Amino acid sequence: MNNIFQKMMRFFLLAMFLVAAGQQTAYAQLYSGPQEFSMMEVPQRIVFKREPVSWWWPPTYGNNRYVQYAGLPLTKMTPGPFVTGPGGSALETAKNPEGLLRHGPAHAQNVTVGYFSGATQWLRFRVKTKNFFRADTSRHLAFLMRANFPGQNYNPEGYDGMGVIFTQYPSLGITGEIFNTIHPDPRPFNPPTGLVSVDDATFFVQMYAGSRGVNYNITNELTGQNSGWISQVLSPGTPDLTRGLAFAVICDDSNGRCEDKSVFLDPGPKSEFTVDIWDIASGWL
Repeated sequence: MNNIFQKMMRFFLLAMFLVAAGQQTAYAQLYSGPQEFSMMEVPQRIVFKREPVSWWWPPTYGNNRYVQYAGLPLTKMTPGPFVTGPGGSALETAKNPEGLLRHGPAHAQNVTVGYFSGATQWLRFRVKTKNFFRADTSRHLAFLMRANFPGQNYNPEGYDGMGVIFTQYPSLGITGEIFNTIHPDPRPFNPPTGLVSVDDATFFVQMYAGSRGVNYNITNELTGQNSGWISQVLSPGTPDLTRGLAFAVICDDSNGRCEDKSVFLDPGPKSEFTVDIWDIASGWL
């Protein structure tokens, strides 16, 4: 009788766990995977970290993504259960929704709550980096509005969007960019803001985007320097842009993937870093 009771209790606990897991899989803040591209809720905070993932000496480093949605704590993303990537392969990482190690850390979604035809998308957030914009690297950050990842970023067909980038290139610094890799925009000019990408400073970013252009305003809250409102538009003949958004971290290794390994006693540009994006809010006017 005791054995039967114990088996029944194990079954009950397993059933409750599966029910809870089923409820959790509905939330992208708990599980990473391609389903994030169709999630409509915008997170309030996203943190990308390259940090030790093994403490054996010398330690090994990896990229983790932490996401926070309204009413929930900041949570480390893990690959979703029973979720596979392109060709049915298992997800390699939770640093990006497509689960590919060969791509950089990112949060991306193809739709957000409140979209309607003719609407203007707005996005604002604060961002602060630590040990990211090092002198011996050429890393940058990309913040996309009106984003579209038609192949969920698995394949080389690319993505569309518009927004701003934080670069270390002296000729660019922080600037606007049109991210038309599916429908390339021939315009060579990215309007300068006069701001420089630096670690340990909080930048406040505000953007408004229609289907053919974006306006942005960026403030370095440490120094008070402000870009003023700057506009960038699509070139004639390029298709209108759509309704998603993305936050991406690009390093100076293959595909910007940020997967260089730490070197014993000489970490150099391969050492850990943090990119913290918070006070995120977005909607449609």
